[in-house]
Amino acid sequence: MPPEKPQLGGVSKTGIPAASDRCGIVPVEANLLAPLRGDFSAMARRRFQDPKPFREGNWWWITPRKDEFIEGRLRRVRTRVKVCEADTSEREARKIAAELLRPMNHGLETIGSATRFADFINTTYYTYLDGKATTTQASYNGTLNKYLMPAFGEMPLRNISLQSLQNFFSGLAKTSAGPTTVLKIKEVLSSVLAQAVNHDLLVKNPVLQVEIPHSKRVNSAAGSRT
Repeated sequence: MPPEKPQLGGVSKTGIPAASDRCGIVPVEANLLAPLRGDFSAMARRRFQDPKPFREGNWWWITPRKDEFIEGRLRRVRTRVKVCEADTSEREARKIAAELLRPMNHGLETIGSATRFADFINTTYYTYLDGKATTTQASYNGTLNKYLMPAFGEMPLRNISLQSLQNFFSGLAKTSAGPTTVLKIKEVLSSVLAQAVNHDLLVKNPVLQVEIPHSKRVNSAAGSRT
């Protein structure tokens, strides 16, 4: 049985049918001679998107269309994406929505640095993690569920700074988490943010500069038992 994955704040799919979009025509030769190249050409030629944010519940939302590979074929699907809290002004919500869509509109990515940690985990990161051994998946899922999703789930990737991470790890010094557990938390978080860097959503991985509290270092803990 595959390990259970966290689904906190993930990007959900709605039943809203995709509106007709006027996109550029991909040459027939591209589809016949090089299907994969044709898929990416189609992705790059999509019409510029600027959906108007709308309030619903406690959030502003947008419903952009996104290219996804489903059963080996490129599909255009409607997505529902959180923008920001409902008490944010409409003007600011539009700015944040534009940042979310900027990489997509430039043909670089379907998500931007304003993407929440949980959304990135539930989409892009699991595509990467699914290729790992089942034992690794189980270990990483456990750490994500217990420690990282509660702490960072609603935080945009751009807000996960060295300072915020150092505060998080310093706080672990006051918990019952053992040195090995703290080291695993850092390993999993570093893996997640490394993938964000690989997808051009972050410039660098801030976890690399984080210092684990002395009381939670594996070596010092081992030394205290001798």
